[in-house]
Amino acid sequence: MALRSGAEYRERLRTYSTNVYLLGERIHNVLEHPCLAPVVNSVATTFDPDAVGVSPELAFRVTDAGETINRHNHVFRSADDAVARVHLVRELTRGTGACTHRCVGIDAINALDIVTREVDEARGTEYHERFRAFLRKAAAEDLALTASVTDPKGDRGLRPGQQPDPDLYLHIIDRNERGIVVRGAKAHQGRPMAVDYTLVLPTMGMQAGEEEYAVAFAVANGSPGVTQIVGTGPAEAWRLVGQEEDFGNAAYGTHPGTLVVFEDVLIPWENVFLAGEVEHTARLVELFASYHRMATGGCKAGLCDVIVGAAAQIAEYNGVAKASHIRDKIVEMIRLSETAFSGSIASAVLGRTTPSGNYLPDTLLANVAKLNAAQAVTQSMTLLAEVAGALAATAPAWRDLEAAPQGELLRKYLVGSAQVPCEARLKMFRLVQNLLFGVQGLVALNGGGPPQTQRMAVYAQARLEEKKALARRISGQE
Repeated sequence: MALRSGAEYRERLRTYSTNVYLLGERIHNVLEHPCLAPVVNSVATTFDPDAVGVSPELAFRVTDAGETINRHNHVFRSADDAVARVHLVRELTRGTGACTHRCVGIDAINALDIVTREVDEARGTEYHERFRAFLRKAAAEDLALTASVTDPKGDRGLRPGQQPDPDLYLHIIDRNERGIVVRGAKAHQGRPMAVDYTLVLPTMGMQAGEEEYAVAFAVANGSPGVTQIVGTGPAEAWRLVGQEEDFGNAAYGTHPGTLVVFEDVLIPWENVFLAGEVEHTARLVELFASYHRMATGGCKAGLCDVIVGAAAQIAEYNGVAKASHIRDKIVEMIRLSETAFSGSIASAVLGRTTPSGNYLPDTLLANVAKLNAAQAVTQSMTLLAEVAGALAATAPAWRDLEAAPQGELLRKYLVGSAQVPCEARLKMFRLVQNLLFGVQGLVALNGGGPPQTQRMAVYAQARLEEKKALARRISGQE
C-alpha cells in the first residue's frame, strides 16, 4: 500500500478514455483543457496537500493496522475522525479558493459502509463484503473517489416510475451473470472526469414498485456508455477568451456542472452495492446527507476565509480599509463563517458510535451547520460586493491593459491607493469577480440539498413536544 503523488494521480488520469463534451466538442485531454484543468488541479491537492499549505498529518490517516491512507478513503471510527475531516476540508478550500471535489466521496463511503451491512443483515445479501473489498482497493491504490446523487427528475410532481420517460431517474434495465445494466443520468456533477471512480447513489427514498431505481454502485472513469456533458458559466467563458490574468483564480477557480449520462452501462457485480432493496434507500440518502452537511461548515468557512481576505485586500487597495463600515462588514463575514464552522465541529463532536464501530455525526446539528454555511457564503458575497464596488463587474480585460493607447489610460484612471499598482488592483478585482459570478453561491445553497430540505430535517428533529411541555411547566400550566 502506497500513497500516490499528484503527478502519479495525473498520469493515471491520462489513461482513461473519458467521453467528455464541452461547447459542442469532445475534450480529449481534461488535464490541459482550460476549463477542466482547475478541477484536476484541485483534486491533485488531496494527494499533495502541502502544495496548498495543508499538513500531511491532516490529509492522511494511519489505520488501526498501521497503514497510512488518504483520509478521503477512510471510514469514520471516532469523533476525532469527523473533526479532522471538517478541518481538512476547510484547509483545502482555504488553499485553493475552490471545491476540493472529493468530499462527496467521503460521505458516500461512510453511508455505504453502514447501509450495506444493514441490507445484508436484513436480506442475507453480500453487499457489505463487496463494498469492503472495493474500499480496500481504493485505499491500497490511493484512488480518487467522488459520488453522484442527483437525478434529472423531470416532472418533480411525479414519482420515478410515473415519469413519461423512465430514464429521467437512473435505473436498472437488465441483470445478468456479469452484473447489472443501468440507464439514466446524474445532473450537476462537478468532477467525474477527474477521479478514478464515481459512487452512484439513489437521489431519494424509493417505494415498493420502484425496485429498479433503488440502485447504488461504483463506476470507473472511462467506462463504456458513460457520456459527460459539461456546462459552462462566466468562469469558464473567461478561460476560453481571456488570458491567465483575467481568471481571478487561475489554478483552481472553476466548478463546472456536468450531466453524466449512462447509456446501457454494465456495472460488474463486485461494484454493485444496492440493487432493488427499496426499504433501505431512504436510510442511505439520509446518512449521506448527514455526513455531507456535517462538513459543509468547514468547506464554506474555508471559502469565506478567501472572501474575507479579498474584501480586506480590495478595501486596502481602494484606500478605505480603516473605514468603520468596512470593518463592520468584515466582522460580519467572520461571524457568519465561524458560526457555520462551529456548527460542523459540534456535529462532529456530539455524534455517536454505532455497535458496528461506525461514527455518525449529530444529524440535527449537521443540518443546522448546512443552513448556516449557505447563509455564510451568500451573505458574505453580498458584503464583498458592497466592499469591492462596481469594478468587480466592469474591469477591462488584461489585453487592454497591455495594449496602446488604452493601457496608459487605464493605469491613469483605474488607480487606487497610491502605493498599489493598477495591475495588482485589477487582479484582485478578478478574484472578486470569480467569487461573485461563479457558481460558489449556488453550490453553497443547493449542494447537499437545498435549504428547504435542511429546514424540514431540523423541524422533524426539533423535539417540539418536549419543548412545549417545558413552556407549559414554566408558565405554571403543569
